[in-house]
Amino acid sequence: MSRKYFCYFTALSLIASIAIILLSPVEEQNKPLDEKEHHVYHIRATLIMFAEIMIAIVIYILQFKHILMLIEMVWRLLTVMLLFGKWRNYRTERKKEDIDE
Repeated sequence: MSRKYFCYFTALSLIASIAIILLSPVEEQNKPLDEKEHHVYHIRATLIMFAEIMIAIVIYILQFKHILMLIEMVWRLLTVMLLFGKWRNYRTERKKEDIDE
């Protein structure tokens, strides 16, 4: 893989990791989270993301670029899933508001 594409994918992955930290956790309609659960799960997700970033840095230093690309791909996919979950919750809330009016 060329250096240009590697830098491009790494930049996307950094944006994805920030999005993961900001968006997590996403509650489910059948399992809503109270304030305390939301805070605890957010802290856990943030700590796990930072640990994964540290592992990714070690993997980069050790020159295992294929493994690094796989980790980064998972981060991008997780970001898409989190965005989809937030969108679905937003859409569900809008439907509830429309029904209540």
